[in-house]
Amino acid sequence: MAIENIDRSITQIYKDVGDKTMVLPRFQRGFVWPRDKQANLISSFLVSLPFGSLLCLNGNRGDFITRQLCYTTIIEDASDSVDYILDGQQRLSTLRSVIYDIFHEEGIDDWRTTWDKLYGTLRTRWFVRLKPDEEEEDVFGFNALTIPNLSAFTDTDIKDFVEFRAINKTRDLDKPYHPEFDRALSHAPSGAERVQLRNQRREYFAKENLVPLYEVYKGESGIHKDVLEKIANTRLEILKDTLNENISPTSIYEHFRVYGELNSIEEAEDLYYEHFDESDPSTLISVLNDKWASIKANWVQKLVFELSQLKERRIPIVRLDQSETNRAIAIFEAINKGGVGLSVFDLTVAKAASSQGSDLVTSISTELSSALDISSVSSSFDIQEWKPEYLGIIDGDEPIKQFKDWFVNVLSLYVHCSLNKLDLNGPTAIKREAILSLTSDEINDNAEIATKGISRALAFLNLRCGLTKAQDIPFKLALVVIAYYLCNDDNWRDPIKLNKLEYWYWIAMLTGQYTYRQNEQCIEDIKKLDTFLEGEGNPFISRRKDILNFADCNEEIILRKDEDNSTESSSIKSLVLQYILSKRPYDFTSAGDARLQAWDIAIGKYTVEAHHIVPLTGATSIERSTKEIRSKPNHILNSLMNMTYISREANQAIKDRDAADYLSQLTCYNSVSHMIDQSSISAGFNEEQMIEFVRSRFTLLKSNISSHLDTLV
Repeated sequence: MAIENIDRSITQIYKDVGDKTMVLPRFQRGFVWPRDKQANLISSFLVSLPFGSLLCLNGNRGDFITRQLCYTTIIEDASDSVDYILDGQQRLSTLRSVIYDIFHEEGIDDWRTTWDKLYGTLRTRWFVRLKPDEEEEDVFGFNALTIPNLSAFTDTDIKDFVEFRAINKTRDLDKPYHPEFDRALSHAPSGAERVQLRNQRREYFAKENLVPLYEVYKGESGIHKDVLEKIANTRLEILKDTLNENISPTSIYEHFRVYGELNSIEEAEDLYYEHFDESDPSTLISVLNDKWASIKANWVQKLVFELSQLKERRIPIVRLDQSETNRAIAIFEAINKGGVGLSVFDLTVAKAASSQGSDLVTSISTELSSALDISSVSSSFDIQEWKPEYLGIIDGDEPIKQFKDWFVNVLSLYVHCSLNKLDLNGPTAIKREAILSLTSDEINDNAEIATKGISRALAFLNLRCGLTKAQDIPFKLALVVIAYYLCNDDNWRDPIKLNKLEYWYWIAMLTGQYTYRQNEQCIEDIKKLDTFLEGEGNPFISRRKDILNFADCNEEIILRKDEDNSTESSSIKSLVLQYILSKRPYDFTSAGDARLQAWDIAIGKYTVEAHHIVPLTGATSIERSTKEIRSKPNHILNSLMNMTYISREANQAIKDRDAADYLSQLTCYNSVSHMIDQSSISAGFNEEQMIEFVRSRFTLLKSNISSHLDTLV
């Protein structure tokens, strides 16, 4: 048969991968999913949402050069008959690294060997966090040890409970989640030491309420059961103490009815009076403890079962015969064309049209093409007219997808919170369910306000924060926060509140607050901004110490001191360059009289390009230097502290310059406005001087940011 439709369990698929009967053709791109996208898949998988089908081509060893799933290396010992994975690599690789201990594959004793071969973002161990924060739903039944029903939730509900720890080759070796800790445990010289290490591991995860996912394939023998037992025991003692403080038929019934242990107050009374002895309450407590033990055991067993069953999920596979090689791409496209659902924006537009026959998309596009009053933020700019469309918010006849996502979030926040005064209980107001609960009248009555709020937020970010294009906002929900407040005319016209919004923006963006849990962070910040904008203290001041000092951006990464050659995230690079641009620096030319500003770039007056300030020593020209540096992402000269925006014209003017000559004249190029310490510049940089240059600019930039924040509040 040319095309065969089959299904296999995850267990069987990964056995085939291990046996090298299922492989990747070398022409496939490598693993490219960032951890955020991996988290999305894991969330969907945990709540049993569809995984999607795989596309495989059956063939023979040698038909293509092959790789093994998750690894960068070529394999030469595949089976004689193999299935080449054409579509599904990212999904299969992600789940293999989640529910299997990929660092201790069978036959490999040293985890470092595996680490070297893995793709970077697969060097990770994943966990689920059981304990909900104060405003989160109790997805796993943690609070009362009630049996969870994960299939009742969506991936959005569970995503914030999915966490990871990156595995570094040289750091955190003593952390219980690190493979080196596992190695130490397995090589412990005595049984007592092994017990001590096991206890240390269990205590660590239990204290953090984290359940490791990387041994769920072991079922009841995996470490996740040990951790669940400890977490449950700790929680059980709290529940027991709460009841024991006031034992009565009513309190017994209230505590146990939720588990189905007692169905009426009369049953509770019978139990109480049968076993209660005022002089010796131990008999009653012993009976209650038996019930608690059963409740705990059921909770642990249910979660162990739920997690262990992940490996038994069955995945549909479209399997092509070797003769179908030429049709494989067409079949792949056909699979992915079907079943594309309407977006939340599409459904919102449809609902708006149902009542008044209005064309919401046309109304929004007209608003985005209209001039906006920017007098409250443009006093220092010579701008005759400002329109949102200048920032690339319109594509053809309708808004870009990013605007559509912003629109439904801002609209829902505005209606539910500003108008209906809904309490902000977690990210509820920006969830799909809340958006789709809006009535057609609520949509039509407030669409213009939401659009105006977004337009004002874009103007604010363009004129005050260096943004030149709508799609260049690194953390998308940051705009939602600003737009929500700028729906209010009084906020838009109040320079003090605008200053405070800018203060919040730089602190939130440059401390990595939005790197994870964006939805939750968005709502948390709105709560704090409510009081901050009204002058009731500064709830963000404690974050200032973390500016450019967090996991994805710190001095060690900036200076390329990380032994694993970590680099800053692209989001932080964009934000730092935008901050420098917001200070309207002089263009990087010898003329020295032209200044760069985001507004001129947005309207196309000129184009800016990211420029390496210090060139590669020994390069014959700036252009050659740039090409060589870009080919080595982990080079110290690719640090974001060696980058700044200059105009394309300036870049063209200096690209043919001799690198050494350019460097000796760098101070002529208005370097001070780009936050460059001129005393750190010298011709013919050696490596030590390069590091010192980067360090001095890092210090100067942080000082400049701190001073700027002081002017805002």
